[in-house]
Amino acid sequence: MTVSGQPGRPKGRWHALPVDQWFSKHQEAWHRATHRESPMRRGGHAASLASATRRKVTGNYGQFLWWLQDTSNLDFDGDPARQMTRDLMAGFIIERRQAVSDNSTYFNVRNLAMMMKCLTPEHEWRWIWQLSVVPRLWEARAARRPVRLFPAGLLMHRLLAALQEAIATPLDRLAADRVRDCLLVVLAIILGLWLRNIAAMRLEHNFIRRKAGWEIMFEGYEVKNGEAFLYQVPSLLNPFIDRYLSVGRLRLMAGRKIEADAVWVGQPGPSRGRLMANRIREIFNRIGNERLGHPTNPHSVRHVAATRILDNDPRALGTAAFALRA
Repeated sequence: MTVSGQPGRPKGRWHALPVDQWFSKHQEAWHRATHRESPMRRGGHAASLASATRRKVTGNYGQFLWWLQDTSNLDFDGDPARQMTRDLMAGFIIERRQAVSDNSTYFNVRNLAMMMKCLTPEHEWRWIWQLSVVPRLWEARAARRPVRLFPAGLLMHRLLAALQEAIATPLDRLAADRVRDCLLVVLAIILGLWLRNIAAMRLEHNFIRRKAGWEIMFEGYEVKNGEAFLYQVPSLLNPFIDRYLSVGRLRLMAGRKIEADAVWVGQPGPSRGRLMANRIREIFNRIGNERLGHPTNPHSVRHVAATRILDNDPRALGTAAFALRA
């Protein structure tokens, strides 16, 4: 073991080997873990993992392999079980704790333990959690950056006023991207959905027109907690949704190859026009700066409980924000 006593690596110097650069026995183990002979068969231990979970576990495992190589501890002929020793894992965790928060390290270890269970299910990996250098859950929670809450009622009031002003302008002067951005943030506040669900909204699948108005629906497999989601959008928002879909969205799609059912559009590049997570974060930051004087983000939106909107901002009582809550 050559890592004992080494100074911690700065955060920017950490890398992760992508799967196609893993060494042969590790690639073979991952292939077995994800292989499924047919849709009706369970397949390997990683075959049923969601794509986001696969990205996390392969990213952390690729990071571990890179660290092994960087510290001259990599056995190029060794299989995953042979490489995952107590000493090496302890050395990896010590360096990670010096470079990132205990909260990040805690989830790195969690993902590595999950990955080892997928790669070598015949072995017991509970000992990973029992290493003395692993951050405890209370340490991880204490290290979390506090979420900056914001006056959701006030923000919605200002955004609804902006939307009302936007749809009152002549169509030839309609700022399509502004209508999209304001509407996106308003819906995010009242729905409390995860960022990936906001970005993935599709017409007639998640965003559905009913006789009584618009409905937003996600099946259990589409939501992180596995529980189906159904919400009847307040009728107050109907004029803004209709104007965005019938005018603003079409303008943002003009001349672009865009997925026909994508709700939030306007981003160039390989996303095929659908707004991706990084672009939506930028929208939240800009909207917060413009309307409140400081940035907001999708994560903080989820922490603003809908039932507390009026408690946090009594001024919203006589505004459209109150109608949204009703």
